[in-house]
Amino acid sequence: MGSVLDKIGANIRRLREARGLTQAELAKAIDANRNTISRIECGQQNVSILILVDISKALRVSLGAILQDCL
Repeated sequence: MGSVLDKIGANIRRLREARGLTQAELAKAIDANRNTISRIECGQQNVSILILVDISKALRVSLGAILQDCL
């Protein structure tokens, strides 16, 4: 069982790939850099609720989809 950050990162990666986006494209959509997205997806970076909201908007999914199975 992974950490919450691992689960959030895995959900973001799955949702991003389902949309056919690269890390660079998602990063551009939320005004971040690709390394930030990489660290988030790998569970290596704590992420604020504001960034999660931006990611959910960019991926056109609910915040709940990103947090699925995390709690």
